[in-house]
Amino acid sequence: MNTQASLKKILLNDYGAFLGWVAPLFYLGVIFLQFFLGENLVTIQSLALVLLPVSLIFLAVLFWRVYTIRRVFEEGTQVSATVVRVSFYRDRGRVEVVYMFQGERYLSRNIVVKNKTTRALVEGMPVIVLVDQGNPRRAFIRELYAGDE
Repeated sequence: MNTQASLKKILLNDYGAFLGWVAPLFYLGVIFLQFFLGENLVTIQSLALVLLPVSLIFLAVLFWRVYTIRRVFEEGTQVSATVVRVSFYRDRGRVEVVYMFQGERYLSRNIVVKNKTTRALVEGMPVIVLVDQGNPRRAFIRELYAGDE
C-alpha cells in the first residue's frame, strides 16, 4: 500500500503545479491593479482577454500535475533510489534520481521549487521513489510529495 500524495506538498514542491496556481493569481492581481489605478474599462477588458486563456493553460497544467502525481502515488511501485544530481537556478531546481525497476536501471528528473525541503536533497542521498508502472522513466520522490500522516 502506497502513501498518498499531499495536495499541499504538490503545490509547494512541484514546479509545474506551483506555477499552475501562482501564475493565475498573479494575472488576477495585475487586472485588479489596473482597475484600482484607474485604467479605462476597455483596457482592463483587453488585458483580461489576453490573460484569461493563459491562466486557463496554467490551471490545466496544475490539474494535470496533481492528477499525475496522485495517480503514481496510488498505482505506482515504491523502490529505493539514489539522488545523483541536484541543481538550482533562481526559484527552481532539478533533482535527478537513479533506480532499478523490473531489472532495468532508470534515471528520472523532478523539477522542483527551490525551498527548504528540496534544498535538503543532496547527491548520494538514498530516497524512496514511486515509479509509474506504465512509464518507468517517471518517478516521484516520496519525501517531496507524501502526506504528513
